[in-house]
Amino acid sequence: MSMLTSRSAAAAAVPIAPDTFKTEYHPNSGRAPAIETFSAFGHSVEAEASSMPIIDDTPWQPFTCRADFEFAELAHQAALNKDQTNKMLQDKQSLRSDLTEVSKAWDRAATQMTPFEKHVISVPYKKEEIEFNVHTWPLWDWAMDLLQDPLLALHFIWDVQRLYKHDGADFTQFIHEPWTADRWWRIQSSLPNNGVPFAFILYADKTHLTSSGHVKAYPVIAHCANLPVHIRNSDGIRGGRVVGWLPIVPTDSNEDGKLSYTNLKYVVWHEAFKKLLESIILYSKTDFAHRCFDAIMRWLYPLILLLSADYEAQYVFSRLVLHHDISHFNRCVMALIRGLHSNCPCPNALWEVDNSNPHETLSFNPLHVNDLGNWGNHLFGELKAHVKALGQLCRFDAFPRWRDLNHFKSVMKISFSDGNKLRDIAKQMLYAAQNVLRCSEDPVGYALLQSIGSYLQLTMYIVLDAYIDIQGEDLTKNWNFPKVHALTHAFPDIRAKGAARNFSTRPNEKQHGPLKRAYLRQTNHKDVANQVLKLDHISLVSELICSCISHLDEDRHKRTMSQRQLEDEDTLDDQPYSGHLHIGTPQVPVSLATLEEANTSNHAFQDFRKKFAKFLNHFVVSNNIPLADGVTWLQPTANDKLQEHHYLKVNYKSTVDWKLTTDYLQCNPNFHGRDRRDCALIRTLDKDRIDKNIFVRLLFMFKFTVSNHTFKLALVLPMDAPTGSRRSVDRDLGLTRLRARPLASLEFISLQSVIRGALLVPDDDHDGDFFLVDLIDTDMFLCAKSLRSF
Repeated sequence: MSMLTSRSAAAAAVPIAPDTFKTEYHPNSGRAPAIETFSAFGHSVEAEASSMPIIDDTPWQPFTCRADFEFAELAHQAALNKDQTNKMLQDKQSLRSDLTEVSKAWDRAATQMTPFEKHVISVPYKKEEIEFNVHTWPLWDWAMDLLQDPLLALHFIWDVQRLYKHDGADFTQFIHEPWTADRWWRIQSSLPNNGVPFAFILYADKTHLTSSGHVKAYPVIAHCANLPVHIRNSDGIRGGRVVGWLPIVPTDSNEDGKLSYTNLKYVVWHEAFKKLLESIILYSKTDFAHRCFDAIMRWLYPLILLLSADYEAQYVFSRLVLHHDISHFNRCVMALIRGLHSNCPCPNALWEVDNSNPHETLSFNPLHVNDLGNWGNHLFGELKAHVKALGQLCRFDAFPRWRDLNHFKSVMKISFSDGNKLRDIAKQMLYAAQNVLRCSEDPVGYALLQSIGSYLQLTMYIVLDAYIDIQGEDLTKNWNFPKVHALTHAFPDIRAKGAARNFSTRPNEKQHGPLKRAYLRQTNHKDVANQVLKLDHISLVSELICSCISHLDEDRHKRTMSQRQLEDEDTLDDQPYSGHLHIGTPQVPVSLATLEEANTSNHAFQDFRKKFAKFLNHFVVSNNIPLADGVTWLQPTANDKLQEHHYLKVNYKSTVDWKLTTDYLQCNPNFHGRDRRDCALIRTLDKDRIDKNIFVRLLFMFKFTVSNHTFKLALVLPMDAPTGSRRSVDRDLGLTRLRARPLASLEFISLQSVIRGALLVPDDDHDGDFFLVDLIDTDMFLCAKSLRSF
């Protein structure tokens, strides 16, 4: 875990086991503290929600039947026009006649959701009144739609919490969600009548609806901060939704840059934004009484907890700050400050909502400040210049593939504007450049690479999903070095508002894509806002019906499965599973003799049966596995069969937030045309039979059944050979070096010993050496730090 403050809770009076969690609720809630074990912590809500009864057996209404809805949804998803839809209807005579007008059917269905409203605002400019259209889904109406969703009822969090984890000595506080951070606690303490916040997260940013950039949109996307991050940041109906469409002042080359024209843009923005906030302004002062699913009457106070926006939307002067061009500072759009060192911010729309101070709601933005800014606009360009001067290229094509990590053939001669791709390039750059920018050949370039290493370390701390307070942690380190002043706001924001994922723009940027596709494929490019928002609303209703149907099907499936014995579903790689691991992609079972004959040229399979028999007997004895009566020694024969598997899913407890996380590993000779053998961290015993963790490469995964026991096993290459004294480049760049053992050291392991997956990249300068990619996720980042501490 990362470190924040030096305060910890008092030790318990009686011994408490590690991995015990304590939850303290706000005094206004009247709830007693709760102490739970890891197995129970955070799982009660999911268990209750999964057992909720189905409210509606026909969620596809007002469509006449499920088939009609599924056809209409298919036509909508495929962006079929009216003629194409009618042609399909002619070919599908089984569909009901009332679907001959699909658009009318959708109009009927859309009445289930609160509609968008159109407003006209009038703004004075040069002695004239200019009118602009604003489209809003009133925030409180959207909130009520969420509150009335039966599938969400148990997931709402109403009372701020302070969470603690016991480490064997003390309870130490950690934060992740907004309701575990300081700002929510302060707000709830200030509310009258034991009120509770209904907290909105709002995102606003312009986007281009066409590749040429001539058609622009200004959507506002809302999230409910009372819902857990996996819900509110999801792509589904209960995640972020477009709740507003702000007007954009047309470009005027004759007026651009003039103070009056700049003022016009900001006045329009805030007058429009005020329309979006109208429905919650009064309730933020007087409360709204709502009887929740648990039958408790709560007094809800709506507020804007977080504003998520790119750096330009928050602070228009970002590039000018870097170039010290004070004369061209614009005022911040959202906070309406006059520029650097301004003392008197102008009043704006956000002050109308209680507990929504815009200077507290605006937050550090990792995507634009780091991925697109410090890295994409500065460090990356400097690095490419140094590499080019050496006449070399950083090889990215040889970098191993990994789930959710973009793979690149080349990056040095290509410009990137996608923050996600730039982030993934940064994660791979140290390993690709460490043998190119050498200290002896380019001292400045090497120093730059060291700076990039430090930058990547800092960004990993920023994106942790949870933060813990550790006694004595020094918080005086000054991160205010050139061009990264914004980074100084990162950790105060985290302390006040929770993990950076709470205020990141990343979940919202991806929602621009559906808006662009709707504009290009499903509108006539006129009256854009009305058409796109209607289509977005239809998509929302479609998702709502689909989710209810899915829940209905799941409930019926559970009832059916409870009436018969579960069958073996090993052939399904995407099936839900519990426990530690699932081994999938099974191959045709083969005999041991056939396996050895097919791999005569592969040293990994030399004396396979002999080594396997030795491992198997040692394994059953060490784990007290009973054998069949009369059997004292297992001797696999040439005709005994095993079944190879190419796919492994591993559940592990994250060291960042202690939640279950899943890795997806391949051990496949032909994964999309390539041989892919992933690596893993495993738990094993050293020669003194003391527990230790090592990295291995998975060479062969299989199941083997003997004496009525089925074992899930793997042949692996250990990566724990001695590496000698730590190299200066590894120390300077913070790299963790591993070395493979000779093939003669291949071992069999039980797959149950796998802790989690690992990504290793070879060091081209030293055969058999590998670097651990600790930047792949925050759990591995902390794991690597503990390894380097020994």
